[in-house]
Amino acid sequence: MDAMREQPHESGGAKAYKSVVYPAVGLKRCIENASEIEAKYGTARLERRVAAQLLGYTVSEKGLHGTATKTLTAMIAFGLLEGAGRGSIRVTAEAKRVLYPASSDEKVAALKSLVFRPPLYAMIRERFDGAEVVPQEGVVAFLMQEDYEPRYVRAAARYYVEAVQYLREEAGQASDAGGSGVGGTSPPPPERTNGPAEPSKGEVSLVVQASQGGFPAITIQLPNNGVIVGSRELGNLVNVLQAYQPVLKAVESEGSEEDV
Repeated sequence: MDAMREQPHESGGAKAYKSVVYPAVGLKRCIENASEIEAKYGTARLERRVAAQLLGYTVSEKGLHGTATKTLTAMIAFGLLEGAGRGSIRVTAEAKRVLYPASSDEKVAALKSLVFRPPLYAMIRERFDGAEVVPQEGVVAFLMQEDYEPRYVRAAARYYVEAVQYLREEAGQASDAGGSGVGGTSPPPPERTNGPAEPSKGEVSLVVQASQGGFPAITIQLPNNGVIVGSRELGNLVNVLQAYQPVLKAVESEGSEEDV
């Protein structure tokens, strides 16, 4: 599952503690990482070392170093990645529910499933009678009472509280939007089965480039050389474009052209 595993220990009759097993990378960061992998490989299988390199980690001949392993293991713990054979992983269907939700309610439901997937997090939630927002000190006190390894209790509690807070923020945004999904009603991109693929001739593509004033100009290229540019057409695609906000922000700041 993940992250830090400390075996119960005794020293000269000292008290033995339970292992603290938790995702030692934040949920939000894990989702961002899953988005990067999915954008290149969809749900196709890829080697762990390839995924680590894609996320910016240095991979030596001996394999992955500790930070890369910790990150991938945390993503597996949350259910964003799954094993796909020896040394390989793939993005899960549940991850795609978060990345390309049919509605904001679906995204929140999928996030909730991810947050409480790690057994330690599910146990903490159950201890507090289903209350999802609990002060960090309350979580620390509970884990100490349950005889978990004191050296790692505070870190585990912090990551738990951060994950729940992220869920709460996303739920609040969904509520403010009146049920309009963060990802809108846009369908996920076509499944890829053999790694990165070039768009087919019949696919719609979005071209984003900087215009005067720093605002992005968006051209939607359709099959048969059809091109639509205009506020009315773009207004109908707001939900789709929300999924590409990171690209739009990059255009605003750098004035570079990206094929989305």
